[in-house]
Amino acid sequence: MQLENEALFLKDEEGYKLVWDDSMIFPNLTSTDKVRVSTTQAERGEILDRNGRVLAGKGTASLVGIVPGKLENREEAIAQIAELLEITPEAIEKKLSAKDAKAIIERIGELQLEDGVMKVCDF
Repeated sequence: MQLENEALFLKDEEGYKLVWDDSMIFPNLTSTDKVRVSTTQAERGEILDRNGRVLAGKGTASLVGIVPGKLENREEAIAQIAELLEITPEAIEKKLSAKDAKAIIERIGELQLEDGVMKVCDF
């Protein structure tokens, strides 16, 4: 919908004032008409690669951060994290040992799509 309209302003001792007319909103609007606004929540679309695989879509994204120097009960904690992310403890150990001492946070991510497909993403 596209509308064009003109407004009249009058100047008095207090400044400029708009001369109001209900048709300024919609051309056929009268003082007894009502205007309502409603919004509709949009659904997130999907971004697919050329083979039709989902690159981005509806779902839940999680991020697990590990501070290696503060990880208590290391073996047990890594085993629990590996189970939650459905990856091997060895994969986590490899990520933790690959960083130098200055990198105190290792990020391991999980993306769970609504259709039940779960992907583990490396960051």
